[in-house]
Amino acid sequence: MSSPATQKGYRKGEAPANKGVTLPAEPLSPVEVRKLIMACPTRTFCGMRNRAMLTVMYRAGLRCAEALDLFPKDLDPGEGTVRVLHGKGDKLRISAMDPEAFDIVQLWLDRRRKARIPRRAHLFCTSKGNRLQASYVRTLLPRLAERVGIDKRVHPHALRHTVAAELMSSGVPLNVIQSFLGHSNVATTSRYLAHIMPTQVIEMARNRTWKGGGPKSWEPEEEDSIGSQLPGTPGSPRPTEARAAKARQRDSAGRASARRPWDPKSGRGIVLP
Repeated sequence: MSSPATQKGYRKGEAPANKGVTLPAEPLSPVEVRKLIMACPTRTFCGMRNRAMLTVMYRAGLRCAEALDLFPKDLDPGEGTVRVLHGKGDKLRISAMDPEAFDIVQLWLDRRRKARIPRRAHLFCTSKGNRLQASYVRTLLPRLAERVGIDKRVHPHALRHTVAAELMSSGVPLNVIQSFLGHSNVATTSRYLAHIMPTQVIEMARNRTWKGGGPKSWEPEEEDSIGSQLPGTPGSPRPTEARAAKARQRDSAGRASARRPWDPKSGRGIVLP
């Protein structure tokens, strides 16, 4: 029996539980994305489908709804393109993927064909040929993240955040990233990337230096001397040793005065010539 979250009209008319809540973006590392994709088993229908779906969302930078609206005819492995008919604002755009990503999708298409899914069904569909719901993807990703030990908040848009951060780190021009992500203007892409990966802030913080030497210069030297660690007094004796030396001097003076002859009138020892 399928989960209620996959049924059409699930919680229809209800406000999302996180409505109005703004959470920070947490892009995933390439290793973490690979773990998520590999967590989908290839021996099952759903596992193969989910592996191809996450691959398309990640490598083509698609929104969840854009990926779920795809049909097999929208992918062109020869040209390396992915046609998004219903982007944000119902705009048409052309995205692209690498050959390795198309290979994963082809494995899913072969599995789909064996399951006798109609060719006109959506690319990512149920075993009955029905379109997947976004709620299914939203519940799938946290489960996979928990399975592979990822502590970050993993959701469908995190894959889009991840590819945007990777493109920026690779030095891809801003206008190319804008076209790839399907943003209406460069300013939107600039704000988007600043929210995901504030490169200038990161670069500034990484290039800061410690004034007067870093923490490594704070380590004590081999000689166990407190005086050698005090500024301006290299090699000076410890305070406890100085006090002990003064005490020894007082004791020595006291013993010396005790050996002198005593003058009863003055009450002092007589200094011998």
